[in-house]
Amino acid sequence: MSTIGDVAKIAGVSAMTVSRVINDSGYVKQDTREKIQKAIMQLDYRPNMVAKSLVTRRTNILAYIVSDISDPFYNKVSKGIAETCLKHNFSFIICDATNQQILNSQIRMIGDRQIDGVIFHDLDIKQEEVDNLLSLGMKIVMLENETDLERVFSIRGNDRKGAKLATSHLISKGHKRIACLKGPTYKNNSMKNLSFQDSFKRRTWIDRTMGYEDALDESGIAYKMFFDGCVESSMGFSLAQDFVRHWQTIPIEERPTAVYCESDILALGVLSKALQFGIEIPEELAIAGHDGLDMTSMIYPQITTIKQQRYIMGQLSAEMLIDFIEHGQKEGSKVLDVEFAQGQTT
Repeated sequence: MSTIGDVAKIAGVSAMTVSRVINDSGYVKQDTREKIQKAIMQLDYRPNMVAKSLVTRRTNILAYIVSDISDPFYNKVSKGIAETCLKHNFSFIICDATNQQILNSQIRMIGDRQIDGVIFHDLDIKQEEVDNLLSLGMKIVMLENETDLERVFSIRGNDRKGAKLATSHLISKGHKRIACLKGPTYKNNSMKNLSFQDSFKRRTWIDRTMGYEDALDESGIAYKMFFDGCVESSMGFSLAQDFVRHWQTIPIEERPTAVYCESDILALGVLSKALQFGIEIPEELAIAGHDGLDMTSMIYPQITTIKQQRYIMGQLSAEMLIDFIEHGQKEGSKVLDVEFAQGQTT
């Protein structure tokens, strides 16, 4: 295994000069820097990251903490983070936080292990927790946090616009009785056995429900019908199937001819049970989802949905976090646009 001395010998410089280049800790002439970089490549030299971190006081490691790592929404987000980290010579770890106790443990862990920065996604992080991490030198980006926080940068998708796009599309197809299959919008929800994420995730559902109502109100449609769903995959899928069973009991003249589902998992649940019962899609029941999960385009019929920029969300959050690590934490927010994706269910 090559050493820093081997690199110095080939480049014709001192080991200290090589160290300055590796740690970017002092001035080195450009031609000398190029010689050292060439020698590093020639020897396939790997710096000792533990020793380097003692000099730079950085580990070049990011943490990505999500509320449920099994949720298919996060795959492209994590891919965007991973590829951005690779580009900038950073590593990252994914942490699953499926209840408050585990989340508290994860927050303590990243503080104890000198992680340089953290991306929190779909959680209900409080200002006090952010302030404590910032005081330790941690840099932070929030993705779709339940509340807006000070001193950090936050990113989220435009949920209200997406819901309005989906509902307006159904209206454009001639539907006037459009149901909304939504998540819990009130803290004291009557549903039992809600997941950790469903215990606090109301902002997304509220915004999407408002978008649904915006489209109906602007079109002068008074008909509104709401059904319970949730974010947790298996329970949400089951609740969506319950909607179809109930839909069959509604008199035809009152029955919704279309449903806007506030997540693609809910839309998949509706579609599966509708096909099982022989309901014609979209002739008897049109279905629109939200999120743009990969599976919506892999099945037949393909689900009409609202695509979120999941890869961009991960890429941008990692780029911003690395910039904060190198130049200091910044405060602000960004809302990512959404895109309508026509499928075969509307």
